[in-house]
Amino acid sequence: MNEIIFDFDGAKHLWKFNQPTYACFKSRVEGFEKEDYEAYSLYHLLYAGLKTGCVIKGNSVNFTWEKCCEWADKLPEEHILLMMKIFTEELNFTGKVDEGKKKQVKIQGKKKITN
Repeated sequence: MNEIIFDFDGAKHLWKFNQPTYACFKSRVEGFEKEDYEAYSLYHLLYAGLKTGCVIKGNSVNFTWEKCCEWADKLPEEHILLMMKIFTEELNFTGKVDEGKKKQVKIQGKKKITN
């Protein structure tokens, strides 16, 4: 499972984690110092997943960055932990496997990268 349905302000919002979500998240936090990353990553992760959910459903993004931050501040701990679990489990899906852990396997004379 890589999605969560959130109820914010009486409306259902799909939070989806996939490759576009990761790209959006990464572009928003790239270059942050460690302290800023730790302080803002939840906000950016929530925003990126909700934005992807809108795109997948064919809806326009109907919330602001500011509203998303307000929602993030009110998230119960179990929802934050679920988002983080999905995020960390899905990193392999996005192709973000540690280079040192990749193995090269020969398949019919061609190299195939596996993890």
